[in-house]
Amino acid sequence: MLFINDKKIEQPPDEVAGLTAKQQKTALVFIRGAVYACCTVDEESEYCEAFYVSELFGEDIANWAGTPLQCIYDACKKAGEGNNKDAGKLAFQAFEQLLKTCLINDERRFDCFEDGDEYDALYYWSEKCEVRERISDFMTADKKEKLRLIMSVLLDSVKNRATLGYKDVQDSVKKMNPALAAEMPYRRGGMAILLGDLNRYIQSKNKKARTITAIVVNQLTKLPGAGIDSFPGFEDYAKALDKGDTKKQREITKKEQAKVYDYGYSEWKKIYTKLFG
Repeated sequence: MLFINDKKIEQPPDEVAGLTAKQQKTALVFIRGAVYACCTVDEESEYCEAFYVSELFGEDIANWAGTPLQCIYDACKKAGEGNNKDAGKLAFQAFEQLLKTCLINDERRFDCFEDGDEYDALYYWSEKCEVRERISDFMTADKKEKLRLIMSVLLDSVKNRATLGYKDVQDSVKKMNPALAAEMPYRRGGMAILLGDLNRYIQSKNKKARTITAIVVNQLTKLPGAGIDSFPGFEDYAKALDKGDTKKQREITKKEQAKVYDYGYSEWKKIYTKLFG
């Protein structure tokens, strides 16, 4: 199954023009193999990396000789009347069409964050990428500093009983450390993944702590991102998300936000000190 910007996609994209049914079927099998290769779970950390479309298909769209994808480029070149630049762009769009079809039909949940950059959409296997149970096993000094900065921003909002947007968090971090802020993009899921990591790090040290990242929401929907359903207070969030029940999602979110605020700034400050000194 596939969710794009937290919305479940039910209908596969149109078939790629210029391909026979056999060519499309063979290409889908090839793409499925590429996806499985990207989703190899690391034995030590027990998670897999997210992947960009450009990383999956390569930068040289024209060089797919000997693979089932070459016929896609050839068909797109014909449609573009021989213009290699147009053919590359059309082929990339066709590859992503087939990738979405492949993920929609997969039994696992995949998420994608799109922001209009057709060459840089980020995909990930939700269960094994964003949900990382053993974060303490692969915590680096660089990541720990990112999480410290993010939590310091959240503490100010807890004190004021206010919510934040993903970009708000990045902008606040940027004031403290511009270099690290550049490494945590609020778009394409970069910030969402770090927020998930912060939750897991907090829970690994304090099982009673609430889900502090509930106060970080999408500015349009006023809801948290995908993956938060694995944390305290959001056990029923996935069901509401699957049903498209935004009213229930907001009810769950507001209830947990209240618990985060009521937990108290002083208690959150103690957790911050324990985690980061």
